[in-house]
Amino acid sequence: MCLYLCMAMPSNLAPLVPLVAATPPVVMWSRVRLGLHTPAQCLVGATLGVACALFATVLWTGFGSHAGLAQRLAPRGDHILRQLESNVRGHIGV
Repeated sequence: MCLYLCMAMPSNLAPLVPLVAATPPVVMWSRVRLGLHTPAQCLVGATLGVACALFATVLWTGFGSHAGLAQRLAPRGDHILRQLESNVRGHIGV
């Protein structure tokens, strides 16, 4: 999540990138320091988080010649949104 936030951050917020990037390690350190988790648990959690993020990214964007869900769902979603907009405009008389 932190990586996505850093990559999607607008250029005018670029000075915040180090702060956003430093957040996960600080949270991991605090969890260990408070005795809520061991370092191994924090590392496993971080690894699982990265693996899930990579899986979701590949599933959404696709890989190689395989189209992801974004390409498959966008045309359907556009059609549904156009139909909904038409219905709303018809009801309000625009």
